[in-house]
Amino acid sequence: MQVYTYRPDAAKMLLGLVFSGLGAVFMALQALTDHKAILIDGLIYLAPGQATTFRWVVAGLCAILSGAALLALGMALFSDHRILVGDEAIDMPKSPFSPQMATIPYRTIRSTRLTTVRVRGREYRFLKLATAKGTVTVNEAKLPDAEAFEAVSRAIDAGMKRAQSAPLVSQTRPIPTAPQAPSRPANPNAPRTFGRRT
Repeated sequence: MQVYTYRPDAAKMLLGLVFSGLGAVFMALQALTDHKAILIDGLIYLAPGQATTFRWVVAGLCAILSGAALLALGMALFSDHRILVGDEAIDMPKSPFSPQMATIPYRTIRSTRLTTVRVRGREYRFLKLATAKGTVTVNEAKLPDAEAFEAVSRAIDAGMKRAQSAPLVSQTRPIPTAPQAPSRPANPNAPRTFGRRT
């Protein structure tokens, strides 16, 4: 069985927390002190009141990102989530905030799909497993490195092939027979007949 840690990178989450927090503070100060109109990309003109509202919206979005980064940082520091890759199934956390593990047998995986998201020149890969109970996603960013993600992907693919090629074991059950009625005991008081009837 192969075991991989499965949690966010603490350094990246800390960096995201710092940048989003500074962005929220900066935009909030701008909204409080700067009441001038702004022109976005030379196309969108915002009057002073609209510009202030826009700055508050951006500050709020940065604050939300800060909260998400803080939660992710806590998971990176205190979570013990892991992915266990076995011969018959893969075990992974039920949810980002749940300590419980979910066992996914390879025979229940109907298909897999690799999705790549590009953000500022960087690629983030997600392996989606379609099962009978729903879709489960393996996030590359939570694994130690790209090699671990590829190893997990290969193990899942090999497990699915083994499950598909495994022979089906037929189970035969005995055919139930109808119960027989119990024989009635002979009546000792019944008259006895001898000889041949005419």
